[in-house]
This record gives sequence, structure tokens and C-alpha cells, in this order.
Amino acid sequence: MLLIFWLPCANANFAQETVPRYSVKDGESYCLLTEFLMTLDLVYPVDNANENTAKKTFTPTNVSVESTSNCSGRLVLSWFPASGLNDTWSLELDFKQTNSSIKVNAKNYYTLSSLDLTLLADKSILPGVKVLGEQKLVSNTPVFTAQVGRHYECVSEQQVELRKIPEDKQAPIGYLKLSKAKMQAFMDSKEEKFSPEVSQCSADQPADNTIPIAVGVTLAICIVIALIVFFIFNRRTRRQYGSV
Repeated sequence: MLLIFWLPCANANFAQETVPRYSVKDGESYCLLTEFLMTLDLVYPVDNANENTAKKTFTPTNVSVESTSNCSGRLVLSWFPASGLNDTWSLELDFKQTNSSIKVNAKNYYTLSSLDLTLLADKSILPGVKVLGEQKLVSNTPVFTAQVGRHYECVSEQQVELRKIPEDKQAPIGYLKLSKAKMQAFMDSKEEKFSPEVSQCSADQPADNTIPIAVGVTLAICIVIALIVFFIFNRRTRRQYGSV
């Protein structure tokens, strides 16, 4: 008797993590398009006899694009840091385009020039936090630069440090982590699609192994030459002993 057992094959295409997309339109055209995963670490001083600071990690969900976003390169995202709260936190991404009179190789570029995080510090969200109320944390360090007409892409995780300006040692410090990022500003597209041309971040680019390989080949050649010299010298030495 032939018995046939059927086992369901595991699906090789595992469900991939969905990357949220945020866009801004001008009429019927898309002028700003982004997608990325983000997490936020907040390190803040606490009223605690045993510890000076505490850390809490947030993964924003149900993120909305605010109406204050515009085609001049401003994208404002907001979300509730915890369920049951009435006050939202927000993240503003500001893109700047190079002045048309200042060009590099006759091409225009744009940059993600700054990020502003606005949060409402509350002990129900940040246990033991010293400074309560609205806090604005800023980073004025450019994150990337890309050519206009291309989209920026970085699968690798990037971290942006956000601090209060002027600096306040009692205020929280934010560490925003972005991954699987695609961003394009100052675009004009009828479709919600990135340009096929891409500016890739350095972290995603393959390492240049030319120098290590060259060094390895040179070392191998030196070893081979040394072995040949050794065997020749050893054979001559044996012949000399044999003739004595």
C-alpha cells in the first residue's frame, strides 16, 4: 500500500515590515515624499536618589501629516506618545534647496537641514522627569544632501541627536533613529512615487576592498618567494654536507 503524507510547505516569502509613507501635495502634484521607520530614545534627568537619568524608548504609531507641511520643504508629523492622551508630539523635518545662483557642477542640490521635536513632558509618560511641560529639541546638523530630481535612500540605521536650544541640562536629550529611509523634496510628480534615480547613503555602499586585497596578494607573493629561497638554500646546504 502506498501512503502519501502531505505537509504544507512554509512560505518562503516572510511578511516584510511595512514602512510608513508620508507625502505633501500641491494641488494634484506631489512635491515632498518620504518613507522611513523611526524610534525615539529620550534620556532625561530624574528625581531619584539612586539614578541621575532615565531612558525611555518610543516607537511612534498612527503618525499623521500636519496641515502645516508645505512644498517649501517642510514636513510636520504628529502622533500620540501613549494611548489615552490628548496632547500630541510632533517632528518637523526641514529641507533646504541650494540657491539657484550657487550650483555645484551646474546641478542643484537639497538637504535635510534640520529636525525639530516638540514633546510634552509628563510624569505619566516620562516617570520622574524633572522639567514638565512643552520641550523643543533640535538638531541643526544636516542629515544628508541629494541632487534635485533624485531621491535619497538609506536602509542602514542613522541616529540624530536632538537637544534643547539654548542648552538646558535639565531638559531631555533625544536620539532619533531612522532606518529604511527614502526621501525626496522639491519634486513634481503626479504619482506618489520616488524618482528612479537615487543618492545612496555611505553606510549602504559596499566597502572598497581593493587595498586589503592588494596587500593580501603582496603578502602571499612574499611568502612564496621566501619559501622558494628557503628550499633552494636548504638543498644547497645538503649538497655541501654530502660532498664533504
